Amino acid sequence: MAVLTQTQIDSILADLAHHTDTTEHITEMGVSIYKTLFAAHPEYIGYFSKLHGLTKDNVGQSEGIRYYGRTLGEELIRLLKAASNPSVLEERIVQGGKDHKARPVTKDQFTGAAPIFIKFFQGLLKKQEDKDAIEKFLLHVMQAIAAKM
Repeated sequence: MAVLTQTQIDSILADLAHHTDTTEHITEMGVSIYKTLFAAHPEYIGYFSKLHGLTKDNVGQSEGIRYYGRTLGEELIRLLKAASNPSVLEERIVQGGKDHKARPVTKDQFTGAAPIFIKFFQGLLKKQEDKDAIEKFLLHVMQAIAAKM
């Protein structure tokens, strides 16, 4: 069963268009997500090899966070675009599980970040139905990826 309908996906993507229309905007969105995550959990900074030695006060100026921001933003868009196609979404989830299995993050830490991601996106989205849909999507995807870790 699909997590979201194509109509829901299209509406979310339209609402996020000015955050996802260029690689630079995608990177900025991802960096903002990580800054929000690291403000809540500064101990997570050390889990990222390109961020070793940085703190929540200086991580935002690093080149490493730009790399991670871009990859996060791009993957979130790929996952969202796949949310109406269960087989394609499952492929992305399996890959996400493999990618995170190799990292020093626990399943609880991974799923524990869901409220931070939800709050972040609900702050960007304007329509209540998009806010509700992104919450459903993020809870599903983050729990599913954690299960594959």
